[in-house]
Amino acid sequence: MNRIYQGRVSSVESQQPDGRFKQVSIAGTRDSQDQSTCPLTHHHCVFQDAVNYYLVALASLANSDQAIDGELRVMQDLRKQLTAAWERFPREDAARKHARSLRDSVSPWLMLSSAASLTDAFEAIL
Repeated sequence: MNRIYQGRVSSVESQQPDGRFKQVSIAGTRDSQDQSTCPLTHHHCVFQDAVNYYLVALASLANSDQAIDGELRVMQDLRKQLTAAWERFPREDAARKHARSLRDSVSPWLMLSSAASLTDAFEAIL
């Protein structure tokens, strides 16, 4: 990827079927192009799914029987936030109109149904 000042991506090189690389400008892709065809958008979605998976995995490891008070409070807070985001993205505004719930992000990677609960995800991870 070619970057401009402050780490903003200006273009992406994608490999074509014939093996050559084609430079694709991504300037204005948020408004003008189909988001599903933008390699950077796809990369971002997979990366976000991975972050969400690791958050759920971390929360699944919380065991109230073995936690110290401070650790337990932090893990309970994390579980509360994950529960709030499990069925729908908690903040709605124009910039996040396409935001997926935590369940929509994590369930396909864990091979869970679209009606799975957060407890189901914890069990699948453990």
